[in-house]
Amino acid sequence: PESRFVFTNGTDEAIQVLVHAYVGEGDDVLLLRPSYAMYRFYAEVAGARVREIPYRAGDLAFPVDELIGAITPATSAVLISNPNNPTGTAIGIAEIVRILEAAPSAAVLIDEAYYDFYGVTALPLIDRFPNLFVSRTFSKAHGLAALRAGVLFSREENVACLRKSQSPYSVNT
Repeated sequence: PESRFVFTNGTDEAIQVLVHAYVGEGDDVLLLRPSYAMYRFYAEVAGARVREIPYRAGDLAFPVDELIGAITPATSAVLISNPNNPTGTAIGIAEIVRILEAAPSAAVLIDEAYYDFYGVTALPLIDRFPNLFVSRTFSKAHGLAALRAGVLFSREENVACLRKSQSPYSVNT
């Protein structure tokens, strides 16, 4: 339903709105390295303390155990691209659940910009995990790169908070 998503000016704005709503000065944010540069950019603009967990050397496997080991009660956000850009590395639902369970007080973003090429989605987990956010873009598989259209999904109460952080003119039509 409409109460569970917000349209954004691409996923860049989805990341910005989420970080603006849930991350503040000095907050702990976990990212993977290498990954989409805008995660770090918006976290740093918010004044967060960014910690990066490297993909495993050699095969660039997703460092699930390392990421979970880095989560603390002070972690405000975990921002994950699934599959990842630029490595192409992806995780399944079981691993996403493990991350969500390890970070119950953090906003966890699963950025599904390449969902159309991977086919695994965390969307059904929104009812189970109140800290889950899922973003998608229309620029990859739908060829709308210049249109800058994205969407950010979560629970109703989270979406209400996100809408307070979003410009009313970001997507005008």
